[in-house]
Amino acid sequence: MKIVRFISEKLNFLACPACNNGNGHGINDLCDDCRFKLLFFGNNVCYSCGGELDGVLSCCTKCMKEEKRPFLEAASVFAYSSYGRELILKYKSEHILPFARIFARMAAERIRSNYAHWQFDMVVPVPLHWSRKFSRTFNQSELLAEFLGKELLSPVAAQALSRTKRTKSQKFLSGTERHKNLRDAFKANPEIVKNKKVLLLDDVFTTGATLSCAAEALMNAGAECVYVLSIARA
Repeated sequence: MKIVRFISEKLNFLACPACNNGNGHGINDLCDDCRFKLLFFGNNVCYSCGGELDGVLSCCTKCMKEEKRPFLEAASVFAYSSYGRELILKYKSEHILPFARIFARMAAERIRSNYAHWQFDMVVPVPLHWSRKFSRTFNQSELLAEFLGKELLSPVAAQALSRTKRTKSQKFLSGTERHKNLRDAFKANPEIVKNKKVLLLDDVFTTGATLSCAAEALMNAGAECVYVLSIARA
């Protein structure tokens, strides 16, 4: 396997999936130039969303405007800025699936380096409604969870949470409208999550409405606690 990777890296068989010509390090990884364009979060972050702090408190001004969330703490890997957004959309809309492994490795490193105090029994991806999954052909969060579970040596429980109704797109809704739109949209399986510590995973944290509603469903089903991980913070 090392020989295959060496040859691939030298001949660039598996180029960077972001720019299609940078060195993918033999594994279809981001090249150094593309990685440099991402705005990774460090230690000075909001406990409630994982994004960068913009004041002296431990909570950012965006989260201070929201109601108390049902999860303990949240982490994000990089900012949903111009380049971060571009890569997320390549993954979701253009179905460039190597990003699932790349993002999962970044997320695992983020957890190991900055959130080692998190103790969880399973990784649970935010589900799509079956009709949306059918039209998109895959659930981006579920695929991320599969790779993240392997990286963290943690079981993945994709059946722990389901989406019970098809909601309108959240894209152009306000924070209040998003919460209303998602009311009763999720249902958790108590046989899987009762008395369990859950790591809830999604690709993007915007207002936190989706993750809050999903976490609330998990807690209502008896989960001991929920941590939230997103790849990007908008």
